[in-house]
Amino acid sequence: MRYIDVQWFHENTHDPVRLVSELDDEGFERRKLEFFRGGEVGAADGGDRRGDTRLGEASVQPLEEINSDPQFRATEIDRSRFEALWREHAQLTCQSIDLRTLVVHLERPYASYQSELVPARELVVTGLSWPTEYWAGLAIAWLEQGAPIDGEVVALLHQVAKKKNFAQGIRHRASSLARRWERKHNGA
Repeated sequence: MRYIDVQWFHENTHDPVRLVSELDDEGFERRKLEFFRGGEVGAADGGDRRGDTRLGEASVQPLEEINSDPQFRATEIDRSRFEALWREHAQLTCQSIDLRTLVVHLERPYASYQSELVPARELVVTGLSWPTEYWAGLAIAWLEQGAPIDGEVVALLHQVAKKKNFAQGIRHRASSLARRWERKHNGA
């Protein structure tokens, strides 16, 4: 994964002035934030979006090409900076939503969840972060059913696996998912 932050210098009030993207190995956007002159923030990821923001359909040009156009200034940022921006601003677009009221969706199969307001990943993160094992167990079930897993989710799975007050079966499933993802992504 790569992460870029692009300033866009223009006078159009309808277009963003800053675009921050997570790119896969082929340069396609996986998540994107768009910052507008008036303070609005749009966000999009693989299945969900807020506002009119959408992921690009073509791969993003190399930074050198972007920077060759004087209306853009692009820099690469690290993952932690992107994740901080994502947590801060993607939530602002749906700030009136309390995830605690939506976590009940974890009681249904992952395949049946459809929402333009809150990405499935956020419900999984909320469930894994819950202090009781019920919601964590349902979040793990969603992951087993194909919900997306990333580094932050893996870290939460490791935390669940260490909670001695949770049932052994839940801890084992959490640990197994985390190890499987790490083997696949770290080549271990």
